[in-house]
Amino acid sequence: MIHIPEEFTPTINTIYPWENDIIFEDWVSHEHILNTERQYLPIQWTAYHVNNNYGNNPVARKQLQDYVDKLPKDLKYWTICQYDDGVMTDFKDLDILVFSMSKKTGVEIPLLCKPHSYSWNGKKSIFASFIGTHTHPIRENVFNIKNRDFYVSDKEHSIQDFCDIISHSLFGLCPRGYGLNSFRIAECMQYETIPVYISDEFIGCFDANFEDYGIVIEEKDANKIEEILKSYTDLQIVDKQLKIKEIYKEYYTYEGAFNKIKKILNANSGNT
Repeated sequence: MIHIPEEFTPTINTIYPWENDIIFEDWVSHEHILNTERQYLPIQWTAYHVNNNYGNNPVARKQLQDYVDKLPKDLKYWTICQYDDGVMTDFKDLDILVFSMSKKTGVEIPLLCKPHSYSWNGKKSIFASFIGTHTHPIRENVFNIKNRDFYVSDKEHSIQDFCDIISHSLFGLCPRGYGLNSFRIAECMQYETIPVYISDEFIGCFDANFEDYGIVIEEKDANKIEEILKSYTDLQIVDKQLKIKEIYKEYYTYEGAFNKIKKILNANSGNT
């Protein structure tokens, strides 16, 4: 692993989602990185951009660009970025593999967060739910739902109430916000709630087929959410719930995703 100046490895100055006190980029930097052909570049892209006016500080961006420009060109690199706008740095002729959570570049991986500390009793008493803010026009299709089987709110909830509602929902609505991806997918998966990913572009999840355990709704169909969800049979719902149990730990936890990344790096370098 390359050692870089501390100014490019800050701790993010906000916690989001709730209880996510260490983001995946930072977590990986503290783990043992296998010796592969590619060198790990531990720049904390998300924390750096967020802490510097969400990427709108031109001085900070130039400092990072200048540093990247000076990296040895004879080495191969890899890095992880969950920031909504991506890396925001021009790698030019640098040979780097980016594991991206929010942009359709490099290797697409899920948007990860630590599991919530609240448990649930397994009962699904809410058909579908969403608690969030108005950060993208696609979400307005969700907020316009008036069906009593749905719990939709833009009001602030306690973390316990938030988790309680998700955990008791059969379907968890996961519309994109500012970024293409949604933390709610991982949050839903924790509670065996079927994630309904609503976006105009979709970030993949390694080699998993999202529609085996979730539902994808394109932007053009975002006004048909109720109709689409009501069309699923009990058997289809059970199949997805069972698949979630298989998928969650392997793909949507820090440990599981890190193992996937290591396998890709080993395959990329010819290691076994």
